[in-house]
Amino acid sequence: MQLGIKRFIDNCAAEKIFDGVHKVLIAVSGGADSLALAELMINSRQRFSLELVIAHFEHGLRGQESIDDAAFVKNFAEERGIKFIGGHGNVKKFAATNKISVETAARTLRYEFLSNIRRDLNFDAIALAHHADDQAETILMRLLRGATSAGLSAMKFRTLSKDYGLLIRPLLRFRKVELENFCRMKNLLPRLDATNLELDATRNKIRLELIPTLERFNPALVETLCRLAEVTAEETDFIDTQAEKIFPAVVKNNSIVRADFLKLPPALQRVVIKKFLAQVTGSAKDFGFVHFEGVRKVLIHGLAGVELPKNLRADLRKGKLIITKKKGLIALKSKEDYIERVLYTEEEIAARAKELSAQISEDYKDIAKPLLTVGILNGAVMFYTDVVRRLTIPVQFDFLIASSYDANSHTTGKVNILKNLDNDPKGRDILLVEDIIDSGTTMNFLIDYFMDKKANSVKICTLLNKPSRRKVDVKIDYCGFDVPDEFIVGYGLDFAQHYRNLPYLGILNRSVYGGK
Repeated sequence: MQLGIKRFIDNCAAEKIFDGVHKVLIAVSGGADSLALAELMINSRQRFSLELVIAHFEHGLRGQESIDDAAFVKNFAEERGIKFIGGHGNVKKFAATNKISVETAARTLRYEFLSNIRRDLNFDAIALAHHADDQAETILMRLLRGATSAGLSAMKFRTLSKDYGLLIRPLLRFRKVELENFCRMKNLLPRLDATNLELDATRNKIRLELIPTLERFNPALVETLCRLAEVTAEETDFIDTQAEKIFPAVVKNNSIVRADFLKLPPALQRVVIKKFLAQVTGSAKDFGFVHFEGVRKVLIHGLAGVELPKNLRADLRKGKLIITKKKGLIALKSKEDYIERVLYTEEEIAARAKELSAQISEDYKDIAKPLLTVGILNGAVMFYTDVVRRLTIPVQFDFLIASSYDANSHTTGKVNILKNLDNDPKGRDILLVEDIIDSGTTMNFLIDYFMDKKANSVKICTLLNKPSRRKVDVKIDYCGFDVPDEFIVGYGLDFAQHYRNLPYLGILNRSVYGGK
């Protein structure tokens, strides 16, 4: 079946690729794949109410050809009335400095460029032109390297990345030949990267040699591998969810309780071990299947222990598995060692809280009843205390717990009040004190909720405002600081109930929550 606008729209609708997405940055290299993606999305933007920008990163690897690619993409965008943003980097220098391959360096710099542009524009997603053939190549490459089922899940239509935000791949169902035919049908003239035809890269060898050979045995090889990836991804997501639920019962005080571990099926055992190693050592990236299986055998057979990378050992002692070094227990990092940098010091926070208290006192100096101050638990406790205790007007204290997240920290879009006020809001002037406002969903709900309860007024005071994450327009009356789209902890804000007690606000290192 020929690829056209209708088929593209039908597939995107069926896979819900653009659900909740309206502002999209399209990554365009100038090749057939990304050119087809851009043309399809431009012609589908009214159907999905999309605002589009085209971005191109010039890697500087092919001299004048790379420069010509950038000019070509810029012209393509401008001819269609689409905003174009270009960038460039020294990939070879970056690769040498960081001792990584040129391919890895190119990908890293390209994705960082795209991510930065997405944040600057406050866009919802980055659209990538990965297609079915790319998916098949990825699966075969991972198979050859000994990937587990999690690795075989490969790419998804939508991936929420800690580093790069939401990545969408609308072309995963389509073959490369379909995209090339679409370009010909639309009289598009894509650029050709000659390096894709060379056999000096593993992926190119898989594309040009291995897949054609395997297709002699199964002409539908690519479709078969893509189907494997989809099914494996669904099964992996389910296993991860189950592992999250049972993890606290199996892992206690930085050790795996063997008796509880043995009750788990093998699939959950492996995921628990991987998560445990990441928690104790800071990252699981240095461990592979052979290490996870080695730890598992220690627990199953009651062995003394097993050697691990980074001069570590997994030792079984009195029914509990712990991670040790040759000279004793591993010296776990303190929480503060995982702070990438301090965003605001204790002194800066105190000064800003004092300023806000003075401003609030002035604004409410003539109210008839005491100001009803409402702290949103748990994150706002410290900020609420510092602001409210300095108010020079009559006040009443109250607290509320509201959440728009499920057990896996995914937003549901629906706000639930878990603890309501002790005071009647009717006829009262209410000040909601929050730790951080990102999507705006909860605050928007609470304003409507209290106004429906006949409150006289509702205003918002927040320690942090993260406008790049906004989904709902919310008026913030008093704001401590505008902050970047980073994971911020300290001064009441947490990650997995840790770091709340830090006296300052800091950016958490991505290794703690699974980023790279």
